[in-house]
Amino acid sequence: MFGSSQLKCRKSPRGTRSELATLSEGLDRIVSRSRVLLLSIIGGFSVIFGGSLLALSFVHHRAVNLSGDEPSYVGEAIALGRLHTWNLGSAFASSDFNRLAGTSAPIEQFVRSHGIQFPYHAIGFSVLFAPILALVDSLGAVHLELLVLLSVLVVWLGVEVTILTRTPRSWLFFVAVLFLAPGYLLATTQIYPDLLSGLILAVAIVRIMVVERNGPAGTWPSVVTGALLFSFVWLDDKNIVIGILIGAIATLVARRRGATNREVIVFSCLGLLGVVGVTSLNIYAYGHPLGPLQDIAPFSIDGLTKMVALVFDRRHGILVQSPATLLGLVGAVRWWRRTPWSVTVGVLAMAVVLVGNASLVTGMAGGSFVGRYEWEALPLALAFGGLYLVELATTRRRATVVIVGAILLLGLIESWAIFTSRPSALSFITNGWDPSAYLGWWGRIDPSPILNYFNGEWSNARNLWGLGALAALTLATTLILARLVGGKERLVRISLVAIPTALVCWGMTLTSPFLLPTPIHYAASDLGPLPLPIPSRSITVDRPGHQGTIISGPKLEVLPGRYHVTIDYSLIDPGPHSATFEVSERPPSSQQSVAVRKFLPSSISMTQESLDLEVIAPGSMSVTLPWHGTGRLTVWSVTFAKIETCHVVECQGGLL
Repeated sequence: MFGSSQLKCRKSPRGTRSELATLSEGLDRIVSRSRVLLLSIIGGFSVIFGGSLLALSFVHHRAVNLSGDEPSYVGEAIALGRLHTWNLGSAFASSDFNRLAGTSAPIEQFVRSHGIQFPYHAIGFSVLFAPILALVDSLGAVHLELLVLLSVLVVWLGVEVTILTRTPRSWLFFVAVLFLAPGYLLATTQIYPDLLSGLILAVAIVRIMVVERNGPAGTWPSVVTGALLFSFVWLDDKNIVIGILIGAIATLVARRRGATNREVIVFSCLGLLGVVGVTSLNIYAYGHPLGPLQDIAPFSIDGLTKMVALVFDRRHGILVQSPATLLGLVGAVRWWRRTPWSVTVGVLAMAVVLVGNASLVTGMAGGSFVGRYEWEALPLALAFGGLYLVELATTRRRATVVIVGAILLLGLIESWAIFTSRPSALSFITNGWDPSAYLGWWGRIDPSPILNYFNGEWSNARNLWGLGALAALTLATTLILARLVGGKERLVRISLVAIPTALVCWGMTLTSPFLLPTPIHYAASDLGPLPLPIPSRSITVDRPGHQGTIISGPKLEVLPGRYHVTIDYSLIDPGPHSATFEVSERPPSSQQSVAVRKFLPSSISMTQESLDLEVIAPGSMSVTLPWHGTGRLTVWSVTFAKIETCHVVECQGGLL
């Protein structure tokens, strides 16, 4: 017994040392992983925040002021943080607002169209900035707070992706790199809730995917996801529908994966509390749970056109201006097999965003390369793209390097277009007269259409060929990307058919004239002279004594091409006096008449005359109609339509 006891005593120190060594190794691994995670988070945040800060500096250098609905969000934050009211009228009248906004010119129009008694937009976004505006009298503080929030969410999204894919945290780089596109970085400089909503949506969807694949993680993760959903529905009225959809599917997924009652109740109650709160405020303020009513017509020609434009449009299409979203298409399909409920609700959420925005907006006047109307869909698409890159990197490192390099190269090309101001980096509606004035960041090789206009774009040859080219390119690219992660061989064969089709459409695009999709129509009273004789849509000059020019204008910025001008008028004169219809062009250095037409008296109540003219140099075009008669001349309208232009290659004249 004693010997046995002595033997045990001799073994005990060795066993203790072995256990301590194992514990020490475990602690070293934990510390090492924590260090990698911490460095990855700091590095990812620094890169994303630094890029957004550079974009903000560029915007400030260009002296870009608040525009669109931005003043309303800032005004509401001032009302809440400084004046302790939600009445926008008080904020707009304050000196703080005029100093921060820089100008009060657009505010009067905004007040007339939106009203000021209650906040026209969801109040949650302004609540974020109310505390900082209560302490700091600076619009820069608002921008910095927004950049910090967005950067934190991008890094958080990267961490969630690595948890889902069970890869090292350092691989969050594959998510962060997708957000380095100039389109995203420019979007971070504008004070809108869409991008913030999109990032919260992406983080929430990926967290639900983690639960669907790995099972529930406990009560606190449910609290975090519920808090995300709570804040999401307060940021924008359209998020209410998406939030209800996500909450229902997330509850179903959690129950299917064995979540406890506490986890489900905590998550559901937080999401439900947000929905009840925002809908109650909307009912109290506007009498409707979804906020101010707006017409929704997703299946009209205009609505369908805008939905297509949100994907393919040359100015605002998400696939054109952020090509990395192509990775998201493949990533969503790949992960649908593993987490079908989560991916399905994510795709449905993006569809609601695109359909809703296409129905509600009157134009595509987003102020960055990725128009604001699909900012909410962009982060989730990039999150799916990150899932694809992480999966590809585990099997095909070289292909991953090539794809990441191509994405960065496209970003550099886009950045070059921004810094050289070809076109304006911050707005692509600066010239609403001629869509072909926009060169695109691919310059003359850009095949994408311009679908910003709502009438006649489907009869435009270049739009149709460009849309065909992009559709074929999208199909070919996604099939090749799918083949890299284990797709079938037939995908390559389909791609080999799609690529020549895209090239044919591309060639037809470059050789097709870019016609003006919508003729520009002016009522005579829109043209002048000033002061107008009567506030009507026509101008009538009656009886002797009224002589001289009765219409003059407009000053339209035009590119070279052939134009068709139509005038609706009535001329009754007992004498042989005629009206002279003259169109003149003012190039940068001179002015010349390009068309003159004599209109003789007619007994018909309304006569329509037209003439074609050719513009040979960029400049402004105007029309005048002098008359020195003794009878009566009535002019109803003047309509301009571009019927031919120089070829796109000739117009643009360079790669960028």
